Amino acid sequence: MNKYKGFTLVELIVSILIFTIAMTGIVVFSASNNRRIIHSEKRARLSVHGEKAFEDFRGRIMQVTPADPNRLVFDSIWNTHAAGDTLFKDLDTIKGMVVESSILLTEFQFTEDSPIASGSRIKCLIISKDYFGDYVDSTFILLSRHR
Repeated sequence: MNKYKGFTLVELIVSILIFTIAMTGIVVFSASNNRRIIHSEKRARLSVHGEKAFEDFRGRIMQVTPADPNRLVFDSIWNTHAAGDTLFKDLDTIKGMVVESSILLTEFQFTEDSPIASGSRIKCLIISKDYFGDYVDSTFILLSRHR
């Protein structure tokens, strides 16, 4: 019978090997999870910047024109722009990101064959991109004319 108490060298090597394999898995998982969190955070910032640009754009086009108090700036878009035109751009820095949001005109949707009729809509595409990364966020929006 063995009188010595403790671990043998083989038992120590096996336990260190198991510990190393487990720690490698934990480190790899936490590194990939950290990358996903950073990616999600940047996409969320792009989305928020796109919403901010849209609100700025909407505030500008829903103002009354100086020449005619019965018409909105919204009404002039029908005459001065075509599908594919850039209607608005905004450039900003957000926590180390340089973000540009562009609002592109995609199509007009008339009601009663008149652009100034109530319910006429402009369909736009908001594209937000990060200049230093390969992050892009886009969404379609509809702007309606209400009386």
